[in-house]
Amino acid sequence: CMTALWSALHVERCPLRAKKPRRLGLTWMVLALFEHCWHFMDNRHLLIGSHREDEVDGASAISRSGGVSGEWSKLMPKLDYIHLHLPKWLLPPGYSPRTAPYRSKLKLMNPDNGSITWGTSAASASGHGERGYAVFWDEASRTENLYDIIGGLSAFAPCKLWISTIGNLDHPFSTVLKDASGIVQLSPE
Repeated sequence: CMTALWSALHVERCPLRAKKPRRLGLTWMVLALFEHCWHFMDNRHLLIGSHREDEVDGASAISRSGGVSGEWSKLMPKLDYIHLHLPKWLLPPGYSPRTAPYRSKLKLMNPDNGSITWGTSAASASGHGERGYAVFWDEASRTENLYDIIGGLSAFAPCKLWISTIGNLDHPFSTVLKDASGIVQLSPE
């Protein structure tokens, strides 16, 4: 599973659709790959999205000490969790996890290499007019306006990772993305 994700992200640079079984940790795997890009590759612009903004970043506020509080079940706080558990020598110079100015709501910047991970939701104009390295869209089958999101992200990056539990079988995740040519289909068990 991790090899297929790595290949779609770095080798083939192609879209990937994956059905997300419970307890596999597919979301964590994708986020670990995005963290690797952010951490070790120069000027990578990565977009993380989901059907609701509060599913992307549960960061409630920046505290007086400059730290961001977040909910670990959300996507961007999972990246914070990774950073909080890395040894200090492995963090980018000048970076302190969950602390402004490099971490704010829906944004994570690497001061050492210029890479940025930012979050978006179905309520925004996701990816319209922007360019980046890759997109990860979590719970795609729960995104009501997925057709619009697919169109808006069409020129953003060649690599788009559409990950979701299976929902409505008439939804674009189960139809358009399943039948489109050039999209790698991943069904981990």
